[in-house]
This record gives sequence, C-alpha cells and structure tokens, in this order.
Amino acid sequence: MKIVYLSNFFNHHQKFLSDVLYEHLGEGNYYFVETSAIPETQKKLGYHSYDVPYLLQYNEQTKAKIDRIVMEADIVQFGEAPASMIKKRARAGKIILRDDERRYKALVKYLKWPVYTYNSLFLNKGYLLAASAFAPRDYLLSGMRPSRCFKWGYFPEVKRYEDIDRIFARKQTYRESKGIDVSLLWVARLIDWKHPESTIKVAKFLDRNNIRYELNIIGAGPLEDKMKKLIESNGLSGRVNLLGPIPPEKVRLYMEDSDVFMFTSDQNEGWGATLNESMNSACAVVVGDMIGAVPFLMKDGENGLMFKSKDWEDLAQKVKFLAQNPDVRVTLGTNAYKTMTENWSPNVAGNNLIALCEALLNEKDTPIAEGPCSKAKIMCSNWRKR
Repeated sequence: MKIVYLSNFFNHHQKFLSDVLYEHLGEGNYYFVETSAIPETQKKLGYHSYDVPYLLQYNEQTKAKIDRIVMEADIVQFGEAPASMIKKRARAGKIILRDDERRYKALVKYLKWPVYTYNSLFLNKGYLLAASAFAPRDYLLSGMRPSRCFKWGYFPEVKRYEDIDRIFARKQTYRESKGIDVSLLWVARLIDWKHPESTIKVAKFLDRNNIRYELNIIGAGPLEDKMKKLIESNGLSGRVNLLGPIPPEKVRLYMEDSDVFMFTSDQNEGWGATLNESMNSACAVVVGDMIGAVPFLMKDGENGLMFKSKDWEDLAQKVKFLAQNPDVRVTLGTNAYKTMTENWSPNVAGNNLIALCEALLNEKDTPIAEGPCSKAKIMCSNWRKR
C-alpha cells in the first residue's frame, strides 16, 4: 500500500507519525510532500527543517514526479496544500482523505459556506480525517456524509517515562526549589484568540487567595508588549515570567516541571498540539471547552478539567482547586499521561491509519472502535451562542 500526505511545511507535529508510517510501509510507499517553506514566524518559535528520506518538496523541478506519485498512490491524505494537486485524482474517483480542522470558526466564514462547498465538491465526496471535534459538522454543512468522518488530530512526540512517579517527584522538587504551592505553565503565540491576558486574571486571583505560585508564559507575538505592561502594572514580576519563544524540545522540559497547564484559546483553536504534549508530561490540564482537541482527548474530571470558553472566573476557580489539591493533580496527570501513551500516540495513530486505509480500499468500514480513525460524532460548534 502506498500513502502520500500533502501539506504545507513539515514540522515536529507531523514527523513522529510520518516516521511510523514510513517504518511500516517501507521505502517508496510513504511520502510527505511539503508545498511551502517554514514561515519566519514559526522559525522564531523554534521550528526547523528535517532531513528524512520520505520528505519531498513541491516545486517546478519536482512537480511532474510528485503529480505522478499522487495519481499512483493508493491513498492520498490532503492537508494544507493547493487543491489543484488532487483534482485529477478526484476526477478519477481515487481515495482522498481530507485532513482538516473546523471550517467555520466564525460567523463570517459560516455565511460563506456555499462558496466553500462549491470550491471543494470533489473533497466532500471523499473522507474526512477530523483534526478537530467540531470539523465533522462543518463538513456536513457542505456535503460530507457523516459516515465518512473519522477522528484524527495532531501527533507530536509521545515520551514514555520509565517511572511516572519520577515525573511527579521532579515537579515536587521544582516546587520546593521555588518555595511555591503550584507551578503553572502557559504556551502559545501571544495573539488575541489565544487569550494570554487570561493568565494575568488567574495570577491576581491566586494572589488574593494567598496561594504561592509561579507562572511561566512561553511564546511570542503582537501582544508581547501588552503582556509585559500587565505583569508590571499588576505587581506580578517575579511570580509571572514572560519567557519569550523557546524551541519545542525545551518547552517539554518546562512541562515536565509544571503541575498545571492552562490552555485558554477560544473556538479559533483548530486542534492545539500543546494539549497532547502537556498531557504526555503528566500535567493537570485546565482547558477551554471550544478547543478542537478537547472533546477527543479530554474527559472532564478524569484526565483534566474543562472550563467554559472565555469564562476566566471558571478558569481561575479550577486552577485554585488544583493548587490546593495536589493529590487531584497527580490523578489527573497520571490519567492524562495514559491517554497519550495508550490511545493517542503517533504509533497508535499510524497503525490505525493503515488499518483504516486497508478497510477503505476493500470498501469496508473502519475497524477502529476508539481513538484515531474511529468514527467521529457530529458535535455542535456553538460559536453562534457566544
């Protein structure tokens, strides 16, 4: 079986899954085709190029070769790439797996749904790998059949620790070295819909409740100056640290030191791979309920806590609860770690994708009951109520 994945630029969110597919399928049977260079904004966040045998770059010199590979492949997985690359394949009736987040993140895009539908009718006759729990409903609006929607996502590296208790001991050692009750972490670009300002509200709330904490904020973006002013004007310097951009590998070290990970994005967050990484690092996660990854990865009160999107009081109350209940943090962190290692790792996703592709080629339904490539339910994206 030959699988080709078309996307924009290759990065650490795709590498580990691609490694699994290449290992299972063999040389010449798996290719990742990147259609653009890594943007400068992503380079500043630590993204870098990889030298792997299955990676092809789409340009004028390689166009003919890649067009042939796309036509000859048994399965083409189509992400952020020009639709023109697969129109010929679609006309030939060959299998295409559309890998996408939600389409209609805001009302203005919903009003344009007839345009989206017309421009991608050939995609809507294929299959959807939903990299957001809210994507199936959006695609249903433009012609995709519910039976052709499967759970998917992003699959960054999943680490397997020899002893999970050592991770919690590490977190405790970090707390003791700082003389605090709880270590908090927030990681994202500093942009409006990621809501970095919410962390300041949480910090002030913890101060009022006499909770000793440290909050590290990792990221860069247009709100950086605003965040610096908020930290200074609220007298939070020394407790709230704005660390700037840090390479992904080092971000994981901060996650391993942190007790609680806050994920505050609104409905514009298609997936949110930092949720995978923080859960894998045994953090007790507190996440907004409109983030695309949340309904797939999270069970509220079992492997993390959810708060109502943009309800910062709800967020602060849940962070306070975790700060005051270290045993709950350990339970949630342990279950989060198990979720990533047992159900949502790149290895599980790669094996499930191969099984799904084999089933589709034989005109059968997915054999996967839970996790990646299982059937995705139609969930309401309730931005119209907000």
